[in-house]
Amino acid sequence: MTEIDLDVPSLMSVEYPLRVLNTEKAIELIGGETVLKQCFIDPDLRLQLQLRNDPLSHPIRSSVQNNKKNVLLKFRIPKRILDGNNGDIRKSIKQCEIEEIDYTVKTCGLLSKNFKFREMSDFQQLKRNSDFNNKFNESIRIGDFNKICQFSNEIGGNIEKIQEFNNNDIDLPSLVRFARLDLPYNYKYFGNLLIDEDGKFVNNAVKLYGIQINYNEKPPLNYDERLQPELEKMKFEMEEIKNSGIDKSLIEESTPYHFLKCLEIVRKLFEMKPVWIRRHIHWLLPKNLRNQLRFTLPYVSYTVSKGPFRHSFIKFGYDPSKNKEAYKYQIEAFRGNSKSNHDEEIEKIIANNNTNDNITTDEFGNDNIYMIPPTLYEYIEEFSDTNSDINKLGIGKIPKQLFFDGKNPCNSLSFQLGDILDDDVKKLIKNCTINDKCNIDNGWIDLKSMAKIRSVMKYKLTCVREGIVVNDEKVLEIMSRSEKRLRSIEDGGIKKEEEGEEDGDNDNDSNNREGDEEEGDEDGNDNNREDGEEVDMDMDNEGRDFGDEHSGEEMDILERLRLFNPKGKDVLKEIKQIIVQDNII
Repeated sequence: MTEIDLDVPSLMSVEYPLRVLNTEKAIELIGGETVLKQCFIDPDLRLQLQLRNDPLSHPIRSSVQNNKKNVLLKFRIPKRILDGNNGDIRKSIKQCEIEEIDYTVKTCGLLSKNFKFREMSDFQQLKRNSDFNNKFNESIRIGDFNKICQFSNEIGGNIEKIQEFNNNDIDLPSLVRFARLDLPYNYKYFGNLLIDEDGKFVNNAVKLYGIQINYNEKPPLNYDERLQPELEKMKFEMEEIKNSGIDKSLIEESTPYHFLKCLEIVRKLFEMKPVWIRRHIHWLLPKNLRNQLRFTLPYVSYTVSKGPFRHSFIKFGYDPSKNKEAYKYQIEAFRGNSKSNHDEEIEKIIANNNTNDNITTDEFGNDNIYMIPPTLYEYIEEFSDTNSDINKLGIGKIPKQLFFDGKNPCNSLSFQLGDILDDDVKKLIKNCTINDKCNIDNGWIDLKSMAKIRSVMKYKLTCVREGIVVNDEKVLEIMSRSEKRLRSIEDGGIKKEEEGEEDGDNDNDSNNREGDEEEGDEDGNDNNREDGEEVDMDMDNEGRDFGDEHSGEEMDILERLRLFNPKGKDVLKEIKQIIVQDNII
């Protein structure tokens, strides 16, 4: 590529809203050369376009765009080539390159400012035929003392006539402004971007075509074939950019590079672990690649609409319901028990807590802020090895706020069992029974242990949310509940997820690659519930469903209290929890 000398003067440009035939007149209408020179000195100065040579005309004020990367180039191209391409410079240069025709490029300057006239003009009033206005301009506006005296004497001699009311228009100078605002309001009108000039529908959005299956369906082995053209397009554009010979730093800022690099990292992550929460992948990616995650996930993973893996993305060809080791990838979600912040808010929290003086690291390389998920501990050595693929790809760590430790507030609503940090829950998982068959309600873990896990997590999340100290006796009582206390759960008491509660994180919609929108809850949680509404509202805090074994006719209020808390503790609190159920009275 030809090198260009940028040791050139700094210039400014004016985006003129009229067709310029006379350059001198165009400069005069925006204030003249003197005003243009002042714009270089005063950064707050704005140009004013005076459409009429009338001091009472209301000008259009400009906006200014400051930049440092725009360069003004002068091309010298043979006229026959330029005429043959209808004045299109790009096509003309391309033809010269192909046919090896000489052309020259010269740098004229760097455009540091660009003035644009995009505001609406204020209302105007013509006073050409106004006798009073003409005399006012010829005397007071010009500053001619003799004419000012003459104009004053004329008004004083005719004051009685002037003050007569004849129900005619009052002959006065134009108002300084008509609009109520200092500047006329800019409506920022844009045409319908999805409709072309011929009225035809145009949609350039990238289709995601994510695959979602029902529980117990055979997992797909590969991505939807309709995604292949988009992948080929990104590869082709990447090759063109590389062959153009531009600088490597510019290549790494391109959209095709970001897409293909993100796809490479996501594939590596699914090789390391077959089931992921999307938000964890988001934080493991380099920051400049995160906006491409939603476009790359459909190439690597699928989702399940129901069951213990509902809020996660699963590697193609892997069926967690057929592999007992997948119990650690099961998802437990607790809607309403914590606040799920956006990633920008978490970054602010991390920035406030990121004090180098207090950062400590444990044996797994985790510090006070970021950590490696326990389900990736087998790759600890690779995370610490600077020459490993993990570090070469730029894979990072995940904020601790996204994990459940039973002590600190969580910025997530969904948790994988294998990544839970709370000692009590880890003890329950370690001592649980792994079933021979995966169940849609409790996955691979036996129903009694799953009920205890949910109860402990729900209790601790509530304590953290409300600022209450966790009662160790209460936790111990939940963990040691007998099988008799949990028999209603074994009879099918755990409420299944309602039909229609689709995972809001599947990315099956159409979205533009540029300007990635905010996607709501990264964890894929159902946003249709009200804040504070908790999961399993038909169950007590032991996981029992009131409608499975004991009906309202069979149990009186004392029996209900006995089932809730046989030790008689916190009776009033338990009554409050009972009242919200449907079948109490």
